[in-house]
Amino acid sequence: MRARFGFVLIAFIGLLAGLVVFLPARVAVDLFARPAGLQAELVHGPVWDARLFGVMVGGQRVEQLDARLDPLSLLTGRARIAFAARDATLRLDGELIAAPGGLEARAVRGAVRLDRLPGAQDLPGAVQESLAVDIARLRFEPQAGCVEAEGALRTAALIAAGARYEVELPVLEGALYCAGRQLGVAVSGDSAAVSLNGQLLIGAAGFEWRAEIGRARDGLAPVLIALGFEDNSGAWSAAGRGGYR
Repeated sequence: MRARFGFVLIAFIGLLAGLVVFLPARVAVDLFARPAGLQAELVHGPVWDARLFGVMVGGQRVEQLDARLDPLSLLTGRARIAFAARDATLRLDGELIAAPGGLEARAVRGAVRLDRLPGAQDLPGAVQESLAVDIARLRFEPQAGCVEAEGALRTAALIAAGARYEVELPVLEGALYCAGRQLGVAVSGDSAAVSLNGQLLIGAAGFEWRAEIGRARDGLAPVLIALGFEDNSGAWSAAGRGGYR
């Protein structure tokens, strides 16, 4: 009896793996990704080695997305997907792990041009510059929201903006953390001319940010005003909020 059960289990696992391996990616996108808000103009290949073109997700268009599903991961109740997103202003590689208990991103690295990000037009700096992304781990759960965040962001947008005014502005560094249900980014930068600290909060419904100048060289007021900062009794600050569409 036990031997027969073992044979049936092995046969079932083989059948499940076979169905996954030969399932067209187009079917998987229509059944699972489209209801979650992801659409694609063209989808090629099987679900374990798919190539998507003209992808729309979160109001953003990505020209090409390669996704490779590990079929054996489904046997653990999770879907492990290695992905690579590419177009003229975006390059990201990493891994997604989807399960009933939440969604996790691991080892996500690459760069995206700042003007691709929601609300970037309102941020101080040059939006034609890129944001470097290095996310070790990022996990969200349906009820709790952000439960784990480890990673760093980096951009030279202020350096490019400062060059227009012949002022040495700092590289901005961002450290990821969970701020309640939201994803938080603690931002800092320091140069000979100015020091800056800020915070970005990203939630399901929208985002908000605030930046403050800790130290500024004499005569820098016109540059700070041009970058969108306001002088509140000697304390320079800038802030904004918005949605994703």
